[in-house]
Amino acid sequence: MQQLTQNWQDVFIGFSILGILLFLIFRLLQYLLPILLKNKKALNRVKRFLPVIETVSWLSFLSWYSIKFYAQYNIYTIVILLAILIIAFWVSRFLIKELIAGVLFRGSARFYEGDRIQTSQYSGTIKKFHFDTIEIEAGDGQIVFIPYSKLSGEITIKNESDGQTSAHTFQIKIISNNEAENISGNIKSYLLSLPWSSVTSNPQVTLFNQEGEKFIFDVTCYPVDKSYAKKMEQKVLDKFGV
Repeated sequence: MQQLTQNWQDVFIGFSILGILLFLIFRLLQYLLPILLKNKKALNRVKRFLPVIETVSWLSFLSWYSIKFYAQYNIYTIVILLAILIIAFWVSRFLIKELIAGVLFRGSARFYEGDRIQTSQYSGTIKKFHFDTIEIEAGDGQIVFIPYSKLSGEITIKNESDGQTSAHTFQIKIISNNEAENISGNIKSYLLSLPWSSVTSNPQVTLFNQEGEKFIFDVTCYPVDKSYAKKMEQKVLDKFGV
């Protein structure tokens, strides 16, 4: 019995020490990554998948020690094993749900710290991505922590970060009996109504050439992200072009 008790103590001490070390390692990584990785794209890529690595590490750690505790066949280890299983259940029920939602959100929407986002319920500047929440600063300066699952399935608009907006220029041919100024105003209004249009830079529409009712306009739009430029151009061509 003494030997079993000693084994249980050894396993428990190892469990405690390795658990603390694992926690400190991932907290230290969060602090060191911005120092070690100067490339912003590489840093964001690592930050995006770090929660996945941490979750897998914790699940592996708990699974391994669950087996070691179970092998002791001791009343103390049974109690600890039950506690680990309960903790694992609640972690899988809440944190893993948020983890998956966070990976999907960040992977599909290409959001980064400093971007401004707007949804039906929230709007503000992204300050930090946490394990299970996204931290944003609202317009009034209030810091809000939003669970990723709250953003899942919502239409999220990405407004440009400082210096990110880039102009996109194209030409459009239009046949109309309206005045050039009216056509120009309609195109501007339509561009501003698109969800990918910058809210800080107004589109420019200038007359390039006119022959009777045939107009050619130079159009300059400002998408919130350059990946939306062609999509905006196509929308305008489909609605006004010939």
